[in-house]
Amino acid sequence: MRKRAGFARALALDPEVLLCDEPSAGLDPVRTAELNQLICAVSKNMGATCVIVTHEMESALEIGDRLAMLDMGRIIAAHECDWFRRLCDMGDDASGLSDHEQLVRQCLRGDLTGPLSQRDDPDAYDKDLFGIHPDTRASF
Repeated sequence: MRKRAGFARALALDPEVLLCDEPSAGLDPVRTAELNQLICAVSKNMGATCVIVTHEMESALEIGDRLAMLDMGRIIAAHECDWFRRLCDMGDDASGLSDHEQLVRQCLRGDLTGPLSQRDDPDAYDKDLFGIHPDTRASF
């Protein structure tokens, strides 16, 4: 309800551009679908441009006309949604894709393996979570 009220307050000003930061964070799938439909309707009926920041790929592909994907503070892809959908729906063979296309594909699909996973330090989680060096952790 708070999200809908905040959205309504923003719309009361009849904005040309509406900025949304993680609009469906914390919502269940049904409420997320409702909010996505509302954002699409507002954009279409009011002529407002909606700029949405989200990590929820399904919502981004449903709402967006164009998407930009960031990695390490840089835009690595900015295309129409159909480009992202084609990349996401490709089969398992990604060998013909460029490095940044493989990264985008991994993020879109939520794959556990790919270029993003390859650059992870396997001990970084322990260091961040426990503040310890991996060689000093106790055996369980």
